[in-house]
Amino acid sequence: MKEKIPNNLEVGERIRSIREDLKINREIFSEMIDISDVFLGQIERGERSLSLKTLSKIVSFTGISKKIIIYKFKIIIFYYLFS
Repeated sequence: MKEKIPNNLEVGERIRSIREDLKINREIFSEMIDISDVFLGQIERGERSLSLKTLSKIVSFTGISKKIIIYKFKIIIFYYLFS
C-alpha cells in the first residue's frame, strides 16, 4: 500500500468535498476536467500529487480559486458570507 503524504491527502479531501458539494460523481467530474477517474480517485485519497495543470482544470470547471483548494480558506469565506 502506498504511503499517503499529508498535504496530498488534505488537498485530495478538499477536492472530494468540492466534487460532492457539486453533487457530481467521480466519473463525470474526471471527464469534465479531462483526467481518468482512477487518477482522480488517487488524488482524492492522497496517493498522487496534483499537478498545476490538473489544478487549473479543476479551478476552470468549478470556479473555485486555487487558494481555496490548496489552503483552507473555504471556512473563512463561508464565515464572512453567512455572518
